[in-house]
Amino acid sequence: MDKKDFKELDAVGLRDYYAKLSKPEKGRFLRYLVGEMGLGYNSMVVKFNDHGRFTKSDEVLINLAIKNEQLWRV
Repeated sequence: MDKKDFKELDAVGLRDYYAKLSKPEKGRFLRYLVGEMGLGYNSMVVKFNDHGRFTKSDEVLINLAIKNEQLWRV
């Protein structure tokens, strides 16, 4: 998934972005969100799988992670 396809993502866009990542990319992305952004691993998995709702702060932090994807996509 290429970040240039998205500007500022809402909850549906965030789920689409996550769904298009490969399994290893999903792991790196989640580790970055948990380690660097301080988000809860289980909470993020549930929310990305459409069983929970993103808060506005979740959306902001995840959008920052997507815009800085060179930090987690190594």
